Amino acid sequence: MNGAGAPARARVGLATRVLWIEGRLPAWGEVAAAARLRAPALAADDGRACFALARDEAAALAVPRRDWPAGDALPSAADPRWRDTAFVLAAPRRADEVHLVARRALLAEGGGAVEAELRRALAEFERPRRTLALRGRSLELARGRPRVMAVLNLTPDSFSDGGRLNARSAVERGEELVAAGAALLDLGGESTRPGATPVGAQEEIERVVPAIERLARRVEAPLSIDTTKAEVARAALAAGAAMVNDVSGLLADAALAGVARDAGAAVVLMHRQGTPPTMQAAPAYVDCASEVAAALAERADAAVAAGIARDAIVVDPGLGFGKRHDDNLDLVAALASLRSLGFPLLLGASRKSFLGTLTGREPAQRDAATLATTAAALAAGCELVRVHDAAGSVDLIRVLSALRAPAEGGP
Repeated sequence: MNGAGAPARARVGLATRVLWIEGRLPAWGEVAAAARLRAPALAADDGRACFALARDEAAALAVPRRDWPAGDALPSAADPRWRDTAFVLAAPRRADEVHLVARRALLAEGGGAVEAELRRALAEFERPRRTLALRGRSLELARGRPRVMAVLNLTPDSFSDGGRLNARSAVERGEELVAAGAALLDLGGESTRPGATPVGAQEEIERVVPAIERLARRVEAPLSIDTTKAEVARAALAAGAAMVNDVSGLLADAALAGVARDAGAAVVLMHRQGTPPTMQAAPAYVDCASEVAAALAERADAAVAAGIARDAIVVDPGLGFGKRHDDNLDLVAALASLRSLGFPLLLGASRKSFLGTLTGREPAQRDAATLATTAAALAAGCELVRVHDAAGSVDLIRVLSALRAPAEGGP
């Protein structure tokens, strides 16, 4: 449960992630291949792998070593406490990360911080539904059937649609997007594309607030304000917005968390490395997915500590925001593991430059490529996708969900 009564992580800052579950892979060969990817030194016929995977259902998890206190050290493969529960894979991808393979049936019999954290991660990874709280309203979210957040940019310099909308035309476009099936509208008055020049709060307010006021009276879908500034968020929420989408993860303006808390607004916490003017100059990661997961866990903990309700928090890995081309691909591949953090997961890949690199197309011609990322989000269990073309993503989600339902025994 992701509400006020939901259990907190065993230690602040943990970012345990479920990497794969043996029962979901059809054959031992694929399990062994997955294990080799996670730990290159582990042979396909490694006896410890057979021990864990031949009994009951097993899950591989990544646990950040640095967040465990010295008195509660992670176990070694020979530790008798873990003989029937888990073992440590031979070669984690990073020096500060440990990979465990755990038997789920025995985790429930254990005790202590390690087992509690693994149980929490598994439960969140498989949680079928969440409810997002938005200022007295709620949005029901389902794993693997993402709701569409549609983009409305009221900026002259956004990378794909800058200068196309004003306060009046944004209302018309917003109505079209909701009619097409968008569950949320995300309005922005400052471009956050790589190299963008910041604008002042008052200019941002003048761009977005009139449209928010009109849309709040004309559409049922909740409205989101895409901003990093407390002053802009306060004005937008007063005009009728119900969510703050902050690409800085509440780091750019220390007052923004309090504004969202006091209004009872939902927040999207996005990961970025650097700031728009320079973030693509030289982004660097050792393991992008692990570092993004740890950063999102930390920002979610900070939001909760600031008084924002857990069921009002969404996390976004921030494709294109201080990421190299391969980092973006790695994050899409690792999306499912980010569900272990315990918050609704949003993917914002629409028309971004890594899709241009893959297809050779300009931003306005990348909607087909964006649909591929929407399909990836669905397969990974994402609850939300942020897109420019709402109709295409809504149709894709409806069709893929219908095709998957018979196989999964769903309605």
